[in-house]
Amino acid sequence: CSICLDKKTDVATIDCCCHDFCFKCISRSVKTQQNCPLCRKKISKIINLFSSSPYHSNDISKLDWKA
Repeated sequence: CSICLDKKTDVATIDCCCHDFCFKCISRSVKTQQNCPLCRKKISKIINLFSSSPYHSNDISKLDWKA
């Protein structure tokens, strides 16, 4: 993961550019900046690729922005 610099876990991609990250890392990142950490394109959705949850994507406009 280019955010935590560790092996990707619970991999998620973002809709604007398809870069992938750990789901926790990118979810935490968009709370401070809604752009891709690699290419700076505007993010509108985080798509959890391997989630066992029925909710596979998060519209970032609905995320809780409190750190």
